[in-house]
Amino acid sequence: MKFFLREYYFLLILTIMVVFSFNAHAQKGSKSKDSTSTEYWRKKGYEAKMQGSPETSITLYKKVLAIDSSDYDAKLAIGNLYYKIGNYDQALFYYNKIYSRDHKDVEALHGIGRSYLRLGNTDQSVHYLTEAIAYQPNYVNPYLDLATAYINTGELEKAKKTYLDVLEKDSNNTEALSGAARMLYWQDKPWSALHYVKKAFALAPSNKEIKDQYTEIMNAVKYQVSLSYYNITETED
Repeated sequence: MKFFLREYYFLLILTIMVVFSFNAHAQKGSKSKDSTSTEYWRKKGYEAKMQGSPETSITLYKKVLAIDSSDYDAKLAIGNLYYKIGNYDQALFYYNKIYSRDHKDVEALHGIGRSYLRLGNTDQSVHYLTEAIAYQPNYVNPYLDLATAYINTGELEKAKKTYLDVLEKDSNNTEALSGAARMLYWQDKPWSALHYVKKAFALAPSNKEIKDQYTEIMNAVKYQVSLSYYNITETED
């Protein structure tokens, strides 16, 4: 009799544990499919972004903000998506939502700076990009946009220095290598430019822009060599 009672209680406890585990799992599953949760819409927004549908992704991420207006990730995602599709005013709007709460947020500062750059407001662009670099010196992306801003204002020496600053942190950054080569080439220093573009081409041989740049600089170097040879020959004659 005692044996059967023990078996009965054991089965009863086991049944209760199975039911409890099933209910917990069901609640977890229903929560992940709950359209009133931020995580549900965040996941949908991310999926749309990965599928190459930025407009749909923006709409879905905005549903996250409708539930929680302070959600940082959603604001940053929307700002980045608007920037990607070329709507820089709206990108600024969402980056500023982050910046208004934290003036030291590097992602917001970079986003504002690069948006102003695309809108043609170079002074504002330089200001915010410089701030982003000051708060996070090892984050190279703001440097690359800052170099472009300096190019737009004709400050080639500053642009060159900015590209070289990137290369101190990441010696294989092809954009910085190509940029440094371009600045030196424009300053009529093709031999120095060749050093950087040669490395960029070795790292990214399939990049047409870098390949064309490499060809152009190589031709300039060859021309200088042939010109020097001609001058030597002429002097000897």
